Amino acid sequence: MGYINPKHLCGGTYPLNSGEAEKALASDIAPALGLDILEAAYGIYQLANARMMRAIISVSSERGRDPRKFSLHAFGGAGPVHAAGVAKGLGMNCIVIPPAPGVFSAFGLLTGNIERHFSRSFSRPWDKSSLAEANSIIDDLESEARSTMSLWAGKDWDNELSINRLLDLQYDGQGSSLSIAFRENLNSPTSVEKITALFETLHKETFGHFLPQHPIRATSLRLIASIPASIEPNKVSFNAPAFKISATSRPAYWGPNHGLLDTPIESLGSIRNGLRGPILIDSYDTTIVVPPDAWVEQNPNAGVTIYFD
Repeated sequence: MGYINPKHLCGGTYPLNSGEAEKALASDIAPALGLDILEAAYGIYQLANARMMRAIISVSSERGRDPRKFSLHAFGGAGPVHAAGVAKGLGMNCIVIPPAPGVFSAFGLLTGNIERHFSRSFSRPWDKSSLAEANSIIDDLESEARSTMSLWAGKDWDNELSINRLLDLQYDGQGSSLSIAFRENLNSPTSVEKITALFETLHKETFGHFLPQHPIRATSLRLIASIPASIEPNKVSFNAPAFKISATSRPAYWGPNHGLLDTPIESLGSIRNGLRGPILIDSYDTTIVVPPDAWVEQNPNAGVTIYFD
């Protein structure tokens, strides 16, 4: 579709074989669908976007959160290529793309806390009869966490270790659980009442209602152990090799409503606020696709924000 310049990825050190992709479409896919090559390629692009949308829905709409109230953060080498299609399909009107999106995950791994998750299935009615067993499991998980984290961290790790305890609860007969964080051990006489109140409040915030007096069931006990990162984020930087765009425009296909357009190419450092699509922003590690119904701004931190009309 022309979104990615096959000769520019990683500054030209990682060329793509667009001819083979076109040959596969022309021989196998497009004829079987009764489409031309561009229509078939656009269909593949939309299918990929749809799969990403389903993943976002599973952690937003299905948990009571409307994705239209959020901005989409797009990173990775391909994230900025698909971000506009995904955001538009979900009704989101803002996309935030960080600096050097292609290495954003690696940056996070370098600067993120050392964190391990531990869990144990605990399918029991949530009442006082379950407290002793739940407390014993939490103690076992904490012992496991301390033993495991000692292998991941250097000296004095125990003084920096942070442990979060979580109890997954759901109404009896419900298909999904909500996680309730707690600090004290579950052997207090008021533990059931306190955690039940937290569950009902979170259920109302998430789903708009709660069910007083309805039986509640525990599903699992979890523990998150973490140690602060040894590398501070403000001490890590990524300086991409010098990169220049090789042309001022290239043909790109923008769907049946717009067709194939000669699309301007911009470099990441030359974005003018309010610049309207369609635009292709070539950088060392990705291409940012800005469709015809969107406009773009440069962020103060050198990233990019895309807005829809």
